[in-house]
Amino acid sequence: MANIKEQFPEFFQSKLDIHDLESHSKNLIILDTNFLLDIIQMPTDISKKYIEALKNVEDNLYIPYLVALEFNFRKSGIKKDKHYNIGRYKDQVKGSIASLEENILRHDLIYIKEKKEQFSDDLLAVVTGFKEQILPMLDKKVAEAITEEENNIYEDLISIIENHIGEKYEQEFINLVELEGITRYENKLPPGFDDQTKEEEEESSRTYGGLIYQRKFGDLIIWKDIIEYSKNHSEKGCKVIYVTNDGQSNKKQDLFYKVKNLTVGPHIYLMNELQMEAQKELYILPNLRFVQLVTHLSEEQLKLIEEESELLQKRISEAKKSLEQREFIKQQKFLEQQKFLEQQKFLEQRILDRETMASRKRRFREQEETGKLTENYDNPMTVQQELYREKYLKPNLYNEDGYYKNRNEKRIRNHDNSIISESMNNENSMYSERFGKSDYDMNDYQNNPNKIRFRDTNDELN
Repeated sequence: MANIKEQFPEFFQSKLDIHDLESHSKNLIILDTNFLLDIIQMPTDISKKYIEALKNVEDNLYIPYLVALEFNFRKSGIKKDKHYNIGRYKDQVKGSIASLEENILRHDLIYIKEKKEQFSDDLLAVVTGFKEQILPMLDKKVAEAITEEENNIYEDLISIIENHIGEKYEQEFINLVELEGITRYENKLPPGFDDQTKEEEEESSRTYGGLIYQRKFGDLIIWKDIIEYSKNHSEKGCKVIYVTNDGQSNKKQDLFYKVKNLTVGPHIYLMNELQMEAQKELYILPNLRFVQLVTHLSEEQLKLIEEESELLQKRISEAKKSLEQREFIKQQKFLEQQKFLEQQKFLEQRILDRETMASRKRRFREQEETGKLTENYDNPMTVQQELYREKYLKPNLYNEDGYYKNRNEKRIRNHDNSIISESMNNENSMYSERFGKSDYDMNDYQNNPNKIRFRDTNDELN
């Protein structure tokens, strides 16, 4: 009979020990993109702990090619955000000083001009002296405490990971993984099936170095990379430790096995797949938990770091929300402006049409009086109808836009009482809904311009 532990090894996997993270264990420690990004966006005192942790396990590190590529794509955005926040802080300080200067000048305490100016100048001199001291000090402190320290941390990070990056993929490898990913995602097989919303993002795919990949399959490509590297390095320890903050949200179920929103451990499918393919055990650690175990942080120190981390994430979330709101407002204003311009253009065209029609009617009357239609009208029918409407039809037959109120009852008839046009009944219309629809012969009408009657009158057009 088979042994239950041999048949289901993932269910009897031992717990991760602190010694499993030490260099002599030779266990693979694989970093995700979010761990690397944390180092450049966290406060510098926390980032230093991350760097310390990496130095302690440097010999066992492995960074999949796609992790390193995504890190390089996204790091510039984080750096720009930091520089933007620094610039905004400096502007706020400068704005406060400028506001103080304005308030000093804007007072009604003294009414004699000379004394008032002397009073303001004395106060402004103090403010100017303060400004000349604090602004250079502000630049120096920001450079020392933030900019220079961040640059040093970034250089340390690169020096640690630069020789631990996986080999570049072949496009065929990416194509095969993405093809497999379609079936896996349909069957909710991890990892990455919760990332399908990335397909709707503006940058749903990336191209670099002759490679193209869909971002929704990014986690799966990294996972396949981990399996291949583990298979090809059997000399390494029997444990694979994946360090990532991915899957922490209750909305994500594609990395961890969860029961009622409580994380039990890595998804059993992933554990089984790595065991079957590479005969290794899978462990997943959140970023801060990994740092705590490797650097031997106390629970109190970890709690402080977690609080700072949560505060930072909250600020990042609020900043993203604020940016989204600004973008939404900007888009709404643009749409309103476009709508206003379209309405303005429509009204201008209406005015131009009325002026053109008035001019055409005036010339038509003048030519009728002389008995010579010298102008080649594109649509003399329209001019005749306009003249007829003004002369014979009652105003209440039309609404404010000039359309028939009851278009089914208005028919234009020829001298033999046949219908020239009937609104809403002829699909092959020559005219728009304003004057009904007609299938009459234009040449016949031009030869007999006065042979038009309406059903409700016996008067001919003049």
